[in-house]
Amino acid sequence: MQKTSSLPDKPFTQHFVIWVYKPKVMPKTETEVVYLLSELCRRLNLTLISTVVNLFSPHGITAAAILSQSHLVIHTWPEREYLRVDLVICVNQEHDTVERELSIIFEPEMIMVTA
Repeated sequence: MQKTSSLPDKPFTQHFVIWVYKPKVMPKTETEVVYLLSELCRRLNLTLISTVVNLFSPHGITAAAILSQSHLVIHTWPEREYLRVDLVICVNQEHDTVERELSIIFEPEMIMVTA
C-alpha cells in the first residue's frame, strides 16, 4: 500500500466539530433533540432523511441524523453543561454560518467550531 498525504479525485467533504458550552437550550428528551436536529438542518439548508436517538441514564443524549448531504450528530453532557455537534457534509458551508446558526439555536455562553 502506498502512503500519501493526498488522494487523487477524492470527493469534497467538510467536517465541522462544534463544542457548545453552557447552552441555554439543552435537549433533554427525544422530541427536543429531534426538533433541534430538524431546525439545524433547515437553517443550514440540509436535507434530513432519518434520525436515531439514544437516551443515556441518568442523563445525556446521542442523536444522529442521516442527511442527503451526509450526517449530523449531537452528543450531550448536561451534567457538565456541554454538548458537541459533529457535522459532515459534501456541500460547501461557511464556518461563520455554522457557528452563527448553532449559536442561535443553542444560545451558548461559549462556542468553538473547528473545521
